[in-house]
Amino acid sequence: MKQQYYLSSLNIFLCTIIVVVASMSHSDDDKPKVIVQACSNTPNPDQCFHYIKADPRSNTVKDVQDVGILMARILQLKAKLARDKIYRMMSAAERPDLKVHKLKACLGSYNNILNVDVEVAIDAFKDGNPRMAEVGADTASHGVSDCEESFNGESPITNFNTLI
Repeated sequence: MKQQYYLSSLNIFLCTIIVVVASMSHSDDDKPKVIVQACSNTPNPDQCFHYIKADPRSNTVKDVQDVGILMARILQLKAKLARDKIYRMMSAAERPDLKVHKLKACLGSYNNILNVDVEVAIDAFKDGNPRMAEVGADTASHGVSDCEESFNGESPITNFNTLI
């Protein structure tokens, strides 16, 4: 069976920023410049910049490492939104045609993203180990891919899965 991986812009940005953190010199002179530099190395610089600048925490970014941590926090927020949507669907029987066991598996993936993957990425950035942060991002992308594939690419949370 051909596997499809629903890697979102956020996950690709996070992985790319991880590589940038490992190779880029840090500058405290111009915060927006750091964001632009980090995002310019992603597949979609405008969207990366938009995600980061839309977050009020971007005002505290001092270096590329901070940009990576911020992207991990944004990923965390998106994962919380998806997890909450799954909870609502399961409790309200919003879509009775859905298999509850599939939703529970998706819920497990999102709980893992929130409780393990994002924390691994953030701790790795703080410890100056961006390659380890990449492991957390990759694990998160595989979890949401598995969720999406369990519904044959048409899960009730596809829009969330593509954000992770």
